[in-house]
Amino acid sequence: MDKVFTIMKVDPNQYYYMDMLTDVRGAVLKNQPSNVGLLLTMHCAIPGSADLMDVTSTTDVLRMFELYQRIKDIHVFLRASDMYIGNDVMFDEMYALSDDDYEWRVGTDNGSDGACEMVASDLDGEEKESNDGLSDYQSNDDFDLISNSDSEDEGVDINRFMCGKEFEVQDGRKVSLEVGMLFGNVTEFREALRDYVIQEGFEIVRDKNEKTRFEHTCVRGTKNTNATSTWIAKKLAKWLRANPDMKIDGIRSEIRETYGIEPSNMQLYRARVKARDEIEGNHEKSYDKLLVYAEMVRQTNSGSLVKIQYDRTNLSVNPTFKRFFICFQAMKSGFLEGCRPFIGLDGCHLKGPYGGVLLAAIALDGNNGLFPVAFAIVEGETKESWSFFLYYLHSIIGTNTDRMPLCFMTDRQKGVVEAINKIVPEATHRVCGRHLYNNFKKKFPGLNLRNHFWVAARAYNSRVFNFAMDKMKRDKKDAYEWLIEKPLHSWSRHAFDPRVRSDHVTNNMTESFNQWVGDLRGKPILTLVDSLRVKLMGRIHCRYDKACAWESLVTPKIRQKLNVIRQDSRMCIVVFAGGEEYEVTEGVSRFVVNLHAKSCACRAWEISGLPCKHAAACIARKRANLEEYCDEYYSKATYLRAYGGIIHPISDESMWPVGNHEVVEPPPIRRLPGRPKKNRRRELDEPTPGSQSRRSSTIRCCICKQFGHNKRTCQRGPVKGKPSSNAGHQGERPHV
Repeated sequence: MDKVFTIMKVDPNQYYYMDMLTDVRGAVLKNQPSNVGLLLTMHCAIPGSADLMDVTSTTDVLRMFELYQRIKDIHVFLRASDMYIGNDVMFDEMYALSDDDYEWRVGTDNGSDGACEMVASDLDGEEKESNDGLSDYQSNDDFDLISNSDSEDEGVDINRFMCGKEFEVQDGRKVSLEVGMLFGNVTEFREALRDYVIQEGFEIVRDKNEKTRFEHTCVRGTKNTNATSTWIAKKLAKWLRANPDMKIDGIRSEIRETYGIEPSNMQLYRARVKARDEIEGNHEKSYDKLLVYAEMVRQTNSGSLVKIQYDRTNLSVNPTFKRFFICFQAMKSGFLEGCRPFIGLDGCHLKGPYGGVLLAAIALDGNNGLFPVAFAIVEGETKESWSFFLYYLHSIIGTNTDRMPLCFMTDRQKGVVEAINKIVPEATHRVCGRHLYNNFKKKFPGLNLRNHFWVAARAYNSRVFNFAMDKMKRDKKDAYEWLIEKPLHSWSRHAFDPRVRSDHVTNNMTESFNQWVGDLRGKPILTLVDSLRVKLMGRIHCRYDKACAWESLVTPKIRQKLNVIRQDSRMCIVVFAGGEEYEVTEGVSRFVVNLHAKSCACRAWEISGLPCKHAAACIARKRANLEEYCDEYYSKATYLRAYGGIIHPISDESMWPVGNHEVVEPPPIRRLPGRPKKNRRRELDEPTPGSQSRRSSTIRCCICKQFGHNKRTCQRGPVKGKPSSNAGHQGERPHV
C-alpha cells in the first residue's frame, strides 16, 4: 500500500457505485488527466479477514456499507491498470446502467445520520476472490434509467458516468481530437482519424490496426494517400444531396477549400459514381427490386398496369431483365375521360451503364399541357420493343371507336410504323412535320421550297394546300413528286381526321417530355421509375388545385387563343343568311359558316375544335359567348376530369416486404466506342439552347457548291495545283 487518501462525509443512503468510482478516481488520480486508457477496479477489505471483496456494482456498495455498519473507516483499494502501450489504444464498447446500479437505500442500526469516512488506497499485489452476497432490494425494471428529457430531475444523465468527452463533429467545422475522447466503436474512430489526418495534411503508418487497438506513427509528406475515392465519396454524398447538379470542378474546389488537397480527375469521377450509388441506389441491384416495386404499385394504386418481361436462355441461369411497362390508374382514367385521342410516341436513350431507351406515350390535356399516359423501359427502339409497348398501351385505351378515334404521331423511328400497323391497325398515323422536313431538305434545300412545304403542311383546306404544292411544282418538280407520294393524312392538316380535334403537325410534345425527365435519365432504373411517379403525383395534384380556381368555361391557354381569334375576326364582314347560317367575307375570299353544325368553309373549326376567326365574327354579331362554341375537350369540366384521379404514395424501400423471387440480373452492358454523349444530337439548322437562331438555315459552300456547310468546314477543299471540281454539285441558289 503506497499511498492513502481519505474521502469524507459519505452518505450510505444516497451513495451508488458510480458515485464511489468518481470519488475514488478523483482522490487517487487527481494529478492525472481524465483518460479512458486506465482500467480502474475497486476492492474492499472484509473486516476481520485478510480477503478482499470486489466492488463492481451498487449491490457490492450496499454490502460494503453493511459490513462496515459499526466501523467508521472503510478501507477501499484501487487498482489502475495501464491500457496504453506506446500508441496502442484499447477500445471498450459503451454500456448502459443495469437496474441494480440505481436507487439503492441502506438503513443504519445505530440511529446515526449514516455519514462515514472512506479510505482509498493504491493496491499492489494479486486480487483475492470473495464470495458475492446479495442484498434485498426493490426492483426498478419499469423505471426509465436513461431519460431523454431535458429536465435534470428526471432520469439519469449518462454523461456523468463517462470518463472522457464524446466525439462529435458538425457539418462545416473542422475535426478536433483530444486525449481521452470517446468513440462509439473502432470504425467511427478510424473514420474520424482519416478525416483528421487529411485535414491536417500528414500521413499515418498503421503499425497495428485491429478491432481493439490501433497503433500508428505520424509522418509528414507531400502527398496524402488517405484521400481515396471512397473517402471523397462519403463527403461528396452530403454535398450532392444539397446540390444534385454539382459538377466536377465544383467538387474539386470544395475539397480544396475544405481539406487542402487536390484529387485527380479519376478520383473525382469514381467518387461521384460511389456517392450517387449511395444516394440513388446501385444500378445493378435496382433491377432485382423491380418485381417488389411492381407489387407495391398494384397494392397502392389499384387498377394500374405494370408488366415486366425477362430474358432467360434456360432454367439453370437467373432471369435477365428485358423490358418494363407501367401505367398508373390515374393517368389511364384521366386520358379516357379528359384528353383528346391524340398520342405522341417517342423514345429517349438512358445514360446509365446498362443503357436502354425510355418509351413514352404523351397526350395533351384541354390546356394543351403534356399528359403522360404510359411509359416503358426497353433495350432499344426496335419493332419488337415498340410492339411490346403498344400491345399493353392498346389494352389500356381500348379499340378505336367514333368516340375515341385514336391517332398516333411519331418521328418514324425504327420499327414504330410496323408496330402500329400490326397492333393498332385501325388508328391513324401522323408524321412529325419537322422530321419530315429535315429529310425533305437533305434532298431539296432552299428557302422557297421550305416555305412551300410548311404552307402545305399547315393548310386547313385543300385550296391553300393545292396553291402551295403548285408553286413547289413550278420551282422544283422533283421536290413536289417526292412530297406528294407521302400519305396526305400523315402530314397535312387539311387531311387530318376532324374527330381527333387536334391540328398538331409536329411531335414537340414528346420532345418536351424528354426534356422534363432529362435529369432522371442517368439514374438507376428503380430510382428513374419511382421519380417519374413522384413527378406525376405532384403534377396531377397541382394542376387540379389550380383548375378549381378558374372562372372561365375554358382553360387559360385556350382563352388566350380565343382572344387572338377575336382580334383577327374584326377584319371580317358578316352577312346573316338566316337560322344559324352566315356568309363571311375576308379580303377577296368568302366563307360559309354554320354555327349549329360548328363548321366553316376554311375547316379550321372542324379540325382544331376551336372557332375560327370567321365563326368568331358571326358569334360576335349574334352577341353570344365565344367560349360556349369551343369543343368539350377544352372545357374546365373536362380538364378537372382529366386530373381528378390520384397517384397514391408508396412507402420507403426499407418498408417493402422481402421478395421471394429469383435474383434478376441486369441486361448486358452495351458500350459504344468513344466517350458517351450527354447531349442530344441536334439538326444542322437547330440552334443550341440560349443562342440566337440563325439568320438563314440554308448556307452554301463556295468551294464545292454544296449546301449545309461553308468553306471552313468543307471536306472537299481544293488541292494545291488542282482546280476545284464542281461537277455533280449543281444546286439551287438560295434566296436570303
